[in-house]
Amino acid sequence: MNKKEEALTIESILTNDKYLVPIYQRNYEWEKEQISKLIEDINSISDNEKYYLGTLVTFHRNDDKYELIDGQQRHTTLNLIKSFLSGKNIDFNLEFQSRPECEFFIKSLSINGFEKLYENEKSINLYRGIQIIKDIFQEMGIDKNTFSNKFFNQTFLFRTELPKDTDLNHYFEIMNNRGEQLEKHEILKAQLMDVLKEDPKKGNAFSKIWDACSYMGDYVWNNFAKDDALKIFNLDFEKITLDIFESVENKNKVKSSDDNKNTIEDILKNHAIPVNFSQEEQEKSDKYRSVVDFSTFLLYVYHILSTEKNTSFDDKKLLEVFKDYSDSEIFIIELLKTRIYFDKYIVKNDLSNENESKWGIRNFEISNNEIKTKETAFDGSDIEDKIEMLQAMFYYSSISNDKKEWLLHLLKERPQTDREIYQNLKKDFKENIKGIDLNDLKYPEVSTKIFYYFEYMLWEFYIDEVQRKEIESVENLLFKKVSIKKNEFNKFRFRQLNSKEHLLSQNKFHTFKEQLNLKDKYLDSFANLCLISSSENSSASNDNHSEKKDRFGKSEISLKRLMMFESFKDNDWNTLAMEEHLSDMQYLLDLNLIKDLDNLFFEKFNKKIPTEFNFEWNNNIIKYYISEDDDDKLYLGIQLNPSPKIEKNNSEFNQIIDILKNEFINNKSDSNDYWNIWFYLSDKCTLTNKKIKDLTKEEEIDFYNNINHEVNIVFDEFSVILNRFKSLLNIIS
Repeated sequence: MNKKEEALTIESILTNDKYLVPIYQRNYEWEKEQISKLIEDINSISDNEKYYLGTLVTFHRNDDKYELIDGQQRHTTLNLIKSFLSGKNIDFNLEFQSRPECEFFIKSLSINGFEKLYENEKSINLYRGIQIIKDIFQEMGIDKNTFSNKFFNQTFLFRTELPKDTDLNHYFEIMNNRGEQLEKHEILKAQLMDVLKEDPKKGNAFSKIWDACSYMGDYVWNNFAKDDALKIFNLDFEKITLDIFESVENKNKVKSSDDNKNTIEDILKNHAIPVNFSQEEQEKSDKYRSVVDFSTFLLYVYHILSTEKNTSFDDKKLLEVFKDYSDSEIFIIELLKTRIYFDKYIVKNDLSNENESKWGIRNFEISNNEIKTKETAFDGSDIEDKIEMLQAMFYYSSISNDKKEWLLHLLKERPQTDREIYQNLKKDFKENIKGIDLNDLKYPEVSTKIFYYFEYMLWEFYIDEVQRKEIESVENLLFKKVSIKKNEFNKFRFRQLNSKEHLLSQNKFHTFKEQLNLKDKYLDSFANLCLISSSENSSASNDNHSEKKDRFGKSEISLKRLMMFESFKDNDWNTLAMEEHLSDMQYLLDLNLIKDLDNLFFEKFNKKIPTEFNFEWNNNIIKYYISEDDDDKLYLGIQLNPSPKIEKNNSEFNQIIDILKNEFINNKSDSNDYWNIWFYLSDKCTLTNKKIKDLTKEEEIDFYNNINHEVNIVFDEFSVILNRFKSLLNIIS
């Protein structure tokens, strides 16, 4: 079969000729992961560099249209990006066979650009693709003019034209059963195996490990042959070497040295990875979705082994990163160890039900000479739930397979208890939310990831503060709002939400401005924004605030939006309601920045409790620490050290400090230093090592539980102090 192939710029592809998506092709299905990867690839092109994006396989019809055999997902995405870059009144050369809804959507897009779009359930994925593109450009801060030049002029596609006499059904069969493209990680495999060509046993072991690790759509223990899996996973983690495969009886004969060279040509000849069309089809068979692909995973392993600090996490540069690397045996063992840890303690999404989000940690167990995947890693504890939710949140709040600090930290340090993993993740989380100022979060600049952070904080607030308490005993307004929505919080799971939406739309804001006494500053404020799905955006785009509450008031898709609905005053989303919601979010942020009980008080019962912790806010140092008095009573001390802008003799500041001291029960003030505020915690036990050692295990647990309870109460009070303190500083700074 002789095929005609030529390299064409994206501008040429999207301008010249006509392309048809035939009826037998599936609907547009690209999600944020694929779209962001394409945009990032193009955005990273250097000046004067030619970048080859891939191949379009086409069939030139008698009506002079090019029928898209393979690459229609990419081609459609390129058209959506073209619309975003070019605006209104542009021509598209893409048609959809027997899909009038998609045809109408494309025509609407060509006339109106992104502003006014027609869509329904049959074109919803196209609409969602547009929203994703908008968010990616905004979040990455991509300059449209610079990107446009790279996109239209420096990016190329190979267009392959099948012969006129091609039997398309037969061609599809061939594509599904025989590979024609070689991935970068397969080339890398050949290069690293070449180092081991003089040792066929190690070469064979290397190949087995690599192949098992390369498939990210299932757990690694399911990717090995049974005998190999039992041998590996019955071993202690640190005892894994290539030698373990020598004692495994294999039905396949180990190749001789001459036969085991595994050149690139050999791999290509026997290559089983399908070309793009069948790759898309193959994804359907994946059991689980990983947080990274295999090429990116290889870069994480490289970073674990390397002393270099600034090596790339861009999978396009995989071969460049490994250019001078030759420690094949060390690398393959580290790859296996890292992959085992990754699969034991990093979430995967169960794809058995595409309508559900089922992120979970699923360790393995060996029973009756069988290795099986467990549904939980830590028997489903509250901490395990937090680990799963934190990791899922990090996944959705990131753009693509780029460097994920939280993941790199876990893979490097490899904590193995649920508490240690959780503390590691929370440390990264706190670094991400440090410095957030709610007053600076405005539409459209505010990043989508900020919303995901607050979704997690709300969910954890429910788990820690609401789930185990009676509402009658709590005065906190956020607590009461969350309590009302217990059922929704119980069902909440992270999902892909693509649109930042005004609860009160820009048009409705001006319509209701006088009636609701609205302030202009709240139109694009974080107080009036939430994340929604594309389908929700479509179905409720013209609704007012009350109609949205009636429609989505019990939806668990966004917890922030649920709390917005619970702040409604007299069923109106007015200035008072927005201010109350913003105050709730500030309280939540303060609580997460200050309250870190696990890190502050204990890791394990037999460890000494840290005595001091500092928190910096706007150049003001806030220190809190544990102290004991002569009567063996336990206190939490809070020391406020204002910035030099505030003089000690400032009358307003002195006044507020006096008010704070007088307002709170259990206050023990130090008259010699009015910066200190003390809260009485407990007299159940002291923190001396001697006393701790004298306790029975049950008494020890009771003691720490008591401390935990008391500290929760104190921090509720302290958050009020901090908010007042901040307000004062904003006034007098």
